[in-house]
Amino acid sequence: MFGYIRVYTPDLRVSEYETYKSAYCGFCKQLGRDYGQLWRFTLSYDFAFVKLLLEGLKEGKVTACKKRCIAHPFHKRYCMACDDSDRLLSAAAVLLSSAKIADNIEDSRFFGRLFWKFIAFITGFSVRKAARDFPLLVQAAGDLTKAQKQAEHHEQVTRDRAADPTGQMMALFFEQLSPDAVQKRILHELGYQIGRYVYFIDALDDLEKDKKKGNFNPFLLGMHREWSQQKQEIKAGALATINRCIGGAIEAYELLEIHHMKKILDNILYFGLQTTAKTVSEKEKKQTQQEMEIN
Repeated sequence: MFGYIRVYTPDLRVSEYETYKSAYCGFCKQLGRDYGQLWRFTLSYDFAFVKLLLEGLKEGKVTACKKRCIAHPFHKRYCMACDDSDRLLSAAAVLLSSAKIADNIEDSRFFGRLFWKFIAFITGFSVRKAARDFPLLVQAAGDLTKAQKQAEHHEQVTRDRAADPTGQMMALFFEQLSPDAVQKRILHELGYQIGRYVYFIDALDDLEKDKKKGNFNPFLLGMHREWSQQKQEIKAGALATINRCIGGAIEAYELLEIHHMKKILDNILYFGLQTTAKTVSEKEKKQTQQEMEIN
């Protein structure tokens, strides 16, 4: 994923924030063991949320211990314990990063495309390993990635149609987090809404760049006036769409039976998602203000 699912730090106690970081650090080490140390540099805090959700659904005790890290060699960090169920998250991290690389190849120009093709080449072994470990999951993810491209190039494309494959992909991953049939249905809906949230907020984040480069962006569909005249209206509509995804995710989340980590998960769903969306939507305004202050 892309780093858009984070906590709202001011609302967390120190112990809760340390637990949050331990989920990231524990899964980071697990990803390195499963697919190689290079993949640890691709990890975002989105997967801390998924790791916490996975642990929160379990009834057993959650443990953590201090370990050294290549990024912090002089101070040990708390790492949340991982087990076989985390191998699914590792495969998901590889697949989603691979999908992002493919998207970058599609959107980049000559030299950028060469760079991302090189990255795809050196990471191809890990993608093939994920395919051996979780063949059905990888096949379904591959089909949905193709569906994503087809949706974006469809002559009758809409925002919802463009976001649907990413939502379905995340729904597929999330429903694997619990063996319980009822929980699976709820997790499917939660994953679907989270997938749409990530797709739309990434589109909002790339809005200016996509407009300049002529890349596809769901929020640029149907634009009928000059960019300078319609820009704020488009951004307001984008934020409204993202907030509807957050509302749908919260409705599904409230139906889950959470045994641990509830305060941190509540923080992310109720405050973190919306704060990140607001930060992204106001990014250009802050950049403009900084430029004015410098001048």
